[in-house]
Amino acid sequence: MKEDVKNIIDVLEKPIRYVASQGYQNIHLVKNLSQHVQDQCVRASKTTEDSFYKNTFEKLYFLFDDYEGLENEGKKERLQKAIEAIDEIKKTPSIDFSFVAHDHPDHSLEDYRTAYTKLLS
Repeated sequence: MKEDVKNIIDVLEKPIRYVASQGYQNIHLVKNLSQHVQDQCVRASKTTEDSFYKNTFEKLYFLFDDYEGLENEGKKERLQKAIEAIDEIKKTPSIDFSFVAHDHPDHSLEDYRTAYTKLLS
């Protein structure tokens, strides 16, 4: 994962982790969370070409589309899904595959990601 994306994820997840660490009791105190998350998702998507990250950031973006209008229980469910997505991003091995597409166009980036994940396990 590029350092820029990692920094954006750190910024994106801070208020989400804060609310979760408080047992979701302070959901109502965190204002404009949907705008914050969506802004960071757009920012992160612009810094990567990796389809896995782009798709995950898109899912996170739409997860917060109507967040502000939800009741606390609905917000809690969305935050839990967001944490799952963020954790998935953070645990997914990443490597800069840009050279692969240029030198070996007959293989997809997913082929290399799968091989790399198998190698690490």
